[in-house]
Amino acid sequence: MSELNNLLNQIKQDKDTNLLPENLKEGVTVLGIQGTIKNNGELVYTPTKTQQVIPAGYTSGGYISPVTNTIDSNIQAENIKKDVEILNVIGTLESLDTSDANAQPINIRNGKTAYVNGQKLTGTLPVLTYPVNPDNPSDFNYQFIEASSASRVKRDNTYYILGAYQVAAENQPDSWMFEGNRKMKLGIAQSKVASAISLTANKIKKGENVLGIIGTYEPNLQSKSITKTSNGTLNITPDTGYDGLNNVQVIVNVPQESQGFSPDWTELGYNETPQGLIDQFNISKSILENWNPRKTDLTNEFYSNYQDVIFCPLIDTSNATTMQNMFLQCSIVELPKLNTSNVTNFDSFCKESESLSKVNQIDISKATSLYSMFEGCSSLTSFPDGLRGTDVVNAGYMFTQCFKLSDESLNNILKMCTTFTSPDYNAANKTLKYIGISHTKYYPQSRIESLPNYQDFIDAGWTTGY
Repeated sequence: MSELNNLLNQIKQDKDTNLLPENLKEGVTVLGIQGTIKNNGELVYTPTKTQQVIPAGYTSGGYISPVTNTIDSNIQAENIKKDVEILNVIGTLESLDTSDANAQPINIRNGKTAYVNGQKLTGTLPVLTYPVNPDNPSDFNYQFIEASSASRVKRDNTYYILGAYQVAAENQPDSWMFEGNRKMKLGIAQSKVASAISLTANKIKKGENVLGIIGTYEPNLQSKSITKTSNGTLNITPDTGYDGLNNVQVIVNVPQESQGFSPDWTELGYNETPQGLIDQFNISKSILENWNPRKTDLTNEFYSNYQDVIFCPLIDTSNATTMQNMFLQCSIVELPKLNTSNVTNFDSFCKESESLSKVNQIDISKATSLYSMFEGCSSLTSFPDGLRGTDVVNAGYMFTQCFKLSDESLNNILKMCTTFTSPDYNAANKTLKYIGISHTKYYPQSRIESLPNYQDFIDAGWTTGY
């Protein structure tokens, strides 16, 4: 046993010089020498913006995670130039291209900044300031100033540019701008203006002063009397030897054509029939030519196809049973005498047709609903007499916003209301307010009570509802 120990001691003495603790793994002992190299196991690192220390020792392996946009919260699409990809983030930032801008500091107001061709410029353009109230005319001198050469002066807080050859202010750089609302006056002599337009005394009526020139012209005027016997344009000119006309008498003696009256538009200043009337005639003609008299449902008929119509032709509507929205928001001025003897639904019939001023005789004998029939017809003044609606059950808002109805029309409406005798008509709705006549400014109680049909209206169970 002693020999074995001696052999081990000899090996220790003759050992490799590299057999040291720092060269042996921690937990391992060789020839009595215990290792100190630390076992770090598996190492995993996530990239950051700061330095990360790798511990001394050894590892069984590991990995570094991929770099992603989470490494920095500023890696966002809106912070990256459009279509440029950084760490899987595609940029959306669109910067303004200023490469074609050509402004110089002198073009930019003093102290203000702007970006030109990628560079930030600070303006140097001077600003003229002085105590002037632009709303007070007394602060300004409105006289004209003789302009003999390119120059400028300041009078009563107004800068005058003389000669108009350059724009500059007295004792200021060649380029400048006004602060706020300022007034500038261009001064030029009247004689220079007169010379520029070749104005002389013989071109101005005698005694009149124009640009400092007293007129001497005395025209030789003629009086004429002409009889017009045919349609067409009438040109009236002075006879030879006269400078003009001072009195013209036109005697019109134009017989009416055998087929009807043909207006002479020259009397209204037109050389021919106005194009607008021709256009309206063509619209009405088109309606008549394309009309289907067998059609029963005329809902939206003009609203959808002929909103611009002003004069509706006398179309055959004898088979119609529904005219809902028929003239909704149309330009029609007068409602013609249409055959509505079979119509049951007049809802919003002429609603918001703001040019409609007159309604001719209309048959509501089979109508059950007149809801909003003329609502918004703000020009309506004339409504006919004799309407009977014994089957009507709803007349709500029929005349809402019709503020121009005449007394005669109001009286006719009262009479019409007394015919709404259907047992299905809600008695609570028997008021003028319900049918839209409710504005006391235009239709006060006293006005309604003064109408001849008011007592019959009351006797039929109706009230104003005011």
